[in-house]
Amino acid sequence: MLLISDLDLSDEDLETLTSIYNERTFQCSNYKIMWVPIAEEQNEAMQKKFLDKRSGMRWYTSNSMVGKPSAKFIQKKWQFRQHNMVVVLNEQGKVVNMDAIAMIRLWGGEAFPFTESKGQELWNNQGINWFKLVVNNTLFPYVERGLEEGEHIILYGSVEDPQTVQKIEQYMREIAFYRCIDVNTKREQFLSRVESCLYLKMQASSDIYDSRVQELLELYINYKQRGGFVVISRGSTVVVNARLADFEAVLSLHQEWPAEA
Repeated sequence: MLLISDLDLSDEDLETLTSIYNERTFQCSNYKIMWVPIAEEQNEAMQKKFLDKRSGMRWYTSNSMVGKPSAKFIQKKWQFRQHNMVVVLNEQGKVVNMDAIAMIRLWGGEAFPFTESKGQELWNNQGINWFKLVVNNTLFPYVERGLEEGEHIILYGSVEDPQTVQKIEQYMREIAFYRCIDVNTKREQFLSRVESCLYLKMQASSDIYDSRVQELLELYINYKQRGGFVVISRGSTVVVNARLADFEAVLSLHQEWPAEA
């Protein structure tokens, strides 16, 4: 497994890969991990960053940062575009997954042996729930217990409209029977998991009309292009997936709701 990344390899990805590496299934297999660090510039500060990052790895690593000629080859051969990727090769050196990082982020060691067919198998599981894949304890501590117990959860976020977020938070303090989670506290990690779900779903099936694809796209587009999103669930069952502004408009009338609401 070739872990190809720049020097900004995230702590979350490093922690997940370390957990996989330590698992008995991995240790008893013929799989190995090799870190290939890509750096456009090489200077004293970058060298220190490289050594610090390498010190936290238990697997094979390059002795130095990959230089420009090799970096250009990797960028062309593996389509590396300054993000973390894991190229999986079998014992014969044949590529069995051009990039396994999405399934590694979502399923960890459960995705072993990290082939494309394994990703399709996991995604096509009848019991799969995209909300549980996106929202977990890694991002939001203790949320999985709420999902299992059927707790009401409101997940929301906006990078453009903090005032609407503040209004919603005020309304929810008055209503007070939902768990509210602002994803902006873990924005990059959250988006990474949503994008990983979309990538793997389209790899498993190109059916863009699949309900899970539609719900993920609705959330993603609302967050990235429409000012923000809100998802309301009861446990892991999504009951509302909407624009943040529309939800705020409904909440602004909460004092007029009948008592049963």
